[in-house]
Order: sequence, then C-alpha cells, then structure tokens
Amino acid sequence: NHDPEQGTTFDTWFSRYSDLFDKDAAKLDDAAKVRLLMRKLNPAAHERYTSFILPKKPNVLSFKETVEQLMSLFGSPVSVFHRRYKCLQVTKEDSEDILAYSCRVNRACVDFKLSALSEEQFKCLIFVCGLRSSGDSDMRMRLITRLNEAADITLTKVVEDCRSLVSLKRDNVLVENPKQSAVHAVRHNNKTFSPPKHQ
Repeated sequence: NHDPEQGTTFDTWFSRYSDLFDKDAAKLDDAAKVRLLMRKLNPAAHERYTSFILPKKPNVLSFKETVEQLMSLFGSPVSVFHRRYKCLQVTKEDSEDILAYSCRVNRACVDFKLSALSEEQFKCLIFVCGLRSSGDSDMRMRLITRLNEAADITLTKVVEDCRSLVSLKRDNVLVENPKQSAVHAVRHNNKTFSPPKHQ
C-alpha cells in the first residue's frame, strides 16, 4: 500500500526486496520479472500505474524501465534536502526509550545518505539551514532547489547565487518604481555633491 506519510513507498519496498529480483529471480527473463513485480501491486496501484504509462502497456517495458516508472509514481515525494534537514532536527522524545530513539536516529541517518554527501554539499546544507528569516525566503527556496538538483554545488556558488538574487531584487524594484528610484538617486547625489555653505 502506498502511504508516503507512513514511509510506505515503492522505493522503501523495493530496497527491501531488490535481492529477490537480483538473486532469487536472476534466471528469469525481463518479462517474467515485470510480471512478478506487477503481482505485488494492489488493484488500486495497478490501475494507477497502467493509466500512468498509457498508451504503453506493462509488458512492453523492460524491468529497469518498470522500476523507474514505479519509482516516479509511487516513490517518496520527500526531497533529499527534506530528509537531511529532518535528520539534523532529530531529538529524543520524553516518553521514548533509548532503543526506539536509536532506531529513529539510525533510520534518519540512512535516509540522510551521508556517503553520497561531499564536504561542499554539507557546507551548503548548513548554510541554507541557517537562513531562517522570512526575509530570506526567496533565497532559501532557490538554494534548496539547487541542493536537490546539483551534485557539484559549492559554498562559493551558493554565495554567488545569493548575491545575484539580491542584485536581481534591486533591479526589480528599479523597474517597478522608476520614479522612486530616480528620486532616491537625485537625493543621494544632492547629499554627495551639495554645494558648500556660505559663512
């Protein structure tokens, strides 16, 4: 059953049973593996999947393609950034025993995918997690998108992105309120080049 809120998604299920297909069913051809996988879907999920891949039919897709389509449709909707941020926020509940807490920590750290995180990505993650002001909302959204998509992100690139966004906002205000910008410029110039006062 697909229930993302409870962590029941296709990717978690497949990671648990992938050995069944890689080893136990290794001698089966692709078509047989696809049929085996299709039998694991409940009627509602099967109907949703077959509608999703129309006009194609399940038997024309390879096993690899089928897994990719199922990941896309029934995979976790939670982003990598979301998992990593939640991991950094894990704390023990008052009513929770140490074993239950350790299980949550272990699961959160596995979901964090630490081995796939470079030092630069970790710096960027900490940088974004510190942008808590409502005034940094646009910047946060832009950087979170970068963190989720760009494996080669660096702290230097993040800073460049932030400065570019600040500059873009200034330019946007300039176009939105040209008169105010002109008045501000005149006032600034008058202050800068004010004539000397006569004694």
